[in-house]
Amino acid sequence: MNIKKYLKLVTLGLLTLVSAMIFKQSALATDSQKWMSKIPDQTKLCNLNIPGTHNSGTAKTTAFTSLAASCQSDSIPEQLQKGIRCLDIKLNSDLLVNNAGVSCYKNTFDKLYFSDVLNYVSSFLEENPSETVIIQIKQEGDVSDEFQDAVNGKLAGKDDIYMMPRKNPATLTLGNIRGKMLVFTRSGNIASAYRYDRWADNCACWQIDVGGESNGILQDTYKDKTTEAKIMHITDFYSTVWEWYSQSGLFYINFTNCVGYHCPKLVAKEINKFLKSFIEENNKQKFGVVMMDNPDSSLIHNLYSSNYCRLNIT
Repeated sequence: MNIKKYLKLVTLGLLTLVSAMIFKQSALATDSQKWMSKIPDQTKLCNLNIPGTHNSGTAKTTAFTSLAASCQSDSIPEQLQKGIRCLDIKLNSDLLVNNAGVSCYKNTFDKLYFSDVLNYVSSFLEENPSETVIIQIKQEGDVSDEFQDAVNGKLAGKDDIYMMPRKNPATLTLGNIRGKMLVFTRSGNIASAYRYDRWADNCACWQIDVGGESNGILQDTYKDKTTEAKIMHITDFYSTVWEWYSQSGLFYINFTNCVGYHCPKLVAKEINKFLKSFIEENNKQKFGVVMMDNPDSSLIHNLYSSNYCRLNIT
């Protein structure tokens, strides 16, 4: 074979490989925006495997705190496009998104507010009516009546895509809530949101109330000092719920973050590597809502596509 023919074949092979990779990435991006469209309407929300992010609004914080306070690299719109369907939003009394007092920003100069989060979710759902998005909110510091009233006021302005609470959220099916957002709160009696009760601090496997019913199991050992300890809590949580609560119709809520000895993104890098293989090995199991620091597209895809394996969707 002469050199020109050889180079031509090599070039053709490389072009074919690049084209295949581009096609795969394009298909993945399209799938991630509408992954719920493949799920049957009758599927209960509490039985879905839902990718979520912890401290979702922290992609941009003040420069001197970014290493310690930033848990995400992607903005909220980017997270939604990649398949995230549950957002963890911490707010101060002015409804400014923050993390332990550190302000979050939507760009270099403008701070990120709850109203911005609602607008992001609203725009996404208008473009992707097959989806639903859960927003979990918590006020940093003491809960005030003014905070509760302010949240209710903001949600009232989004009644076109916002679903008011029903008595038991575990009875909701995907068909009930497509194109809608649901709001859950750990802060007081917000009339427009489902309320979490009995949320214990730093709990390993704890039954909580969701919307007034005892229908949730929580893992949130955020004080773990090592990734090994956190991974043990994640696996122990699933071992317990899979053995004792597999047919219960409960919400599983699993936070995979911990303080560790590094900044959040470095800690997440180790934990997410484990999570990816763990989900692949158990892709017919129920994982529930999984709240992660800095997940990449591949991990998010592994989690939401596990629904297809569980439900035998091709």
